[in-house]
Amino acid sequence: MKRLTLFIIISLLVLNGFAKDTKDREDPFYKSFYEVTRLIMSKDEIQIYKHLPDIESKKEFIEEFWKKRDPTPGTEENEMRTEYAQRIAYANRWFNERRGKGRGWDTERGRILLQLGVPDQREFGEAANVGRSGRLASTMRLGVERWIYYQHRLYLQFTGDRNGFGVYKMSRPPAQLRQALDEAKLRMDLGKKPKKNYFKFDADFKPGSINIKIPVKRINFEEKSGMMNARFRVNVFIYYNYRKIAEISETKTFEKSQEELLDLKELDFTIPFELEDNKGTYFFDTIITDELGGSKYRSTKKIKF
Repeated sequence: MKRLTLFIIISLLVLNGFAKDTKDREDPFYKSFYEVTRLIMSKDEIQIYKHLPDIESKKEFIEEFWKKRDPTPGTEENEMRTEYAQRIAYANRWFNERRGKGRGWDTERGRILLQLGVPDQREFGEAANVGRSGRLASTMRLGVERWIYYQHRLYLQFTGDRNGFGVYKMSRPPAQLRQALDEAKLRMDLGKKPKKNYFKFDADFKPGSINIKIPVKRINFEEKSGMMNARFRVNVFIYYNYRKIAEISETKTFEKSQEELLDLKELDFTIPFELEDNKGTYFFDTIITDELGGSKYRSTKKIKF
């Protein structure tokens, strides 16, 4: 009886996973968009996309997805979208570990490349074929790649498989890798050489306003007539029950003396916004661009009423 119950539970879990997978694959944009871009989506974006009810809402989401990440909104080209396509093409050419399928982006090296870009330093070498026991398994040497990202202080090592099929797996992923991947999603910057002075900010939502605080030490200032100036572009995308209901765009400027900046830890400002008097789930996706430094960062928050 216990075995039968266990079999039923396992079967239900498998069927449930199959149903979810089938639902995803029924999406006409699954292969052309979602399957690849989910690697750089925030958790909230994934939730929103999966709950969109029709093709038109998904088309709108895709257009907005790339619009949010466009470093130069006033030009025809979206450099970030171009960069991401180039990473996919590179991974498919050089990391295609599954013959004939052209899915180099879906390998361990490919996924890291898509999210963090080309490493600052890439080294090739060999390693001894050591088994799980720590003893030498054979005299065959295994291929090794070492990737270094100075910005994230990351040292990654990929080791070829013992069967010689050309499959590379990461050896002992460092603890800071998860943080680097999360930061890459929030920064919304796929530049080959990410800026060092990117900033984080806090966005809080209270009745009637959106409150934003940016640490002064992360801001780029420009000196004019003895005063220090900063300028930001603020975009807030607001979703209610997974459907976009509002978009706010504002430019904020600040002028402070050097003496005032010494006493400030953060710049803060508010943007008026009234929530609808409805119970449900709200998502606030706030994107701030430092127009002097070019850095772009985001904060997402989910609120239930």
